[in-house]
Amino acid sequence: LVICHALAALFEFFNTDYVHEAICTHVGSGITGQHSDFAGYYGQRNLVWTFVKNMPGVLFWLLLPLHLLLNGAALLLLASRGQARVALRAKRDAIRGGGPKCGASVSKCRQRAG
Repeated sequence: LVICHALAALFEFFNTDYVHEAICTHVGSGITGQHSDFAGYYGQRNLVWTFVKNMPGVLFWLLLPLHLLLNGAALLLLASRGQARVALRAKRDAIRGGGPKCGASVSKCRQRAG
């Protein structure tokens, strides 16, 4: 969620500051666990939605091949952990719709965001 808001802020031309001394450590959720099916599903679904919802037109098409490569690598990683079905379901659900503030398909969400 933080990346989503930071990316949106950058594209909206908000002032951002880089603080070299800042340290942020995230080790997973104490409730859902670091490699739980819950974390895998929502992490993979939101990976797609963050890209689709926040990437402006030209960058969307320019970075789409890299994003697809990243998604493929993530699918392989989750498959190696025995979570292939969870990851595939997340990708399917992301493409079908139901992402943040969009109960529509990917293309309709992009139209609303753009």
